[in-house]
Parts: sequence; C-alpha cells; structure tokens
Amino acid sequence: MDVPHFLRTLAKHLPDVRSHLDADDQDELDRLLSELQRPTGRERLNDLVISIMDVVEPWLPPGHPVRRAIPTGIRRLDRADEPVDQAGAMWGELIERYGHRLLPEMPDPSRSPAELLAAVQRRLLGAPSHLPGEVADGYGAGLVRLDTPEGTTRLPAFQFDADGRARPLVLLVNSLLNAEEDPWGVADWWLGGNAWLGAAPADLIGTERDDDLVAAAQAELERI
Repeated sequence: MDVPHFLRTLAKHLPDVRSHLDADDQDELDRLLSELQRPTGRERLNDLVISIMDVVEPWLPPGHPVRRAIPTGIRRLDRADEPVDQAGAMWGELIERYGHRLLPEMPDPSRSPAELLAAVQRRLLGAPSHLPGEVADGYGAGLVRLDTPEGTTRLPAFQFDADGRARPLVLLVNSLLNAEEDPWGVADWWLGGNAWLGAAPADLIGTERDDDLVAAAQAELERI
C-alpha cells in the first residue's frame, strides 16, 4: 500500500467516507483536501496527507477500503517512507477522473467564480445525457435541462428508464428542488457526492432507497 493508492481509494469512496465523519471532521477533511490542490512544498504535502489519514481512520469501520489503503507506518514526517511530491497534482487528476464522486467543487483561490462555474458545468455536461428527441419523454415538464454553450439542450440520463420514460421519483425530487429555476444546481445535487446518503443521489435510483432520496431533497430545502 502507498500514498497514491490511498488517494485513489479515497477519491473513489469519498462520499461514503464523509458520511462516517462528524460535522467538524467533515469540515476539516474538506479543508485539507482543498489545501492539497494548492502549490506547496514537499514537507507540507507530507503533513497534509498524514493529517487526512489521521482525520478519517478513527471513524472508518474495520475492513473499509479507505482504512485498508492507509499505508502502515506513515503517521509522522520523519517516518514517512513514500514520496508524496505529486500528491496535489494527483488529487487534481482524481477530481477530473471521478467527477461527481468527489467534493462538489473545492475552493481554489487561483480561479475566478466564472472559472469555477465553467468547471462545474463542464463536469455536469460530461455525465451521460440525451438530446430531447432521443428519449420518449424528452419534451415533458419537470426535467433537468442543461443548455450548452453550443446552443443545444442536454437531459441528464439518470432521469430516464430503459424505455426513455421520465422516472416518477426523479420528477418528484426535481419538483422539490425546483429544477426549472435552477437546472444546474439540481443536476449537481443529483450527480454530486452526498454525505448523508453516502453516495451520489443519481447512483441510488432503482436501489430501493426512494424514501431516502426524497428525505435528502427535503433536507436540502430546509438547509437552504
């Protein structure tokens, strides 16, 4: 086990990892991961990776993939035996690779709000989608519709069943979250990691967790 393996495993399971943490440690993990993306020296990268391990390990049950991926013996800089010089760049690559499975959009002081918004939109448009005419209910009401810079409209594919019909559960949640007024925000809710659910909401469609999805949407309304 090594540091790159740990970071890749953390990226794959980040929503679930966050669901095990209390609110304070969720915030601390988010802060550390955000700092991991910024240019810094090797010693600071070592400290950041070790701190991330120290935050998540006590909360994870035995046998959890991320806990098993923590390199043995790495807890202090003078005992670190794995190079982590490229940890920040690696985490950036993992953000692009795993997209919605990671934190929605961690702050980066070097990027303007417009650049951050464009990055979120690129990520959402990169998810599977349909043109309205490609699915049976593509022109129905209550769907998340994403207007592209090229002037086309994309419908995220999770909204439809195998026959191209809009899923009633999705229409209900879209209505709760007001998808017609905020299609990008609702798409991000569906496709982004959700700590309370332990997964991206879109990944839970058809898994007998309909009630959880509705409850999570209602909780989002209360938070707002």
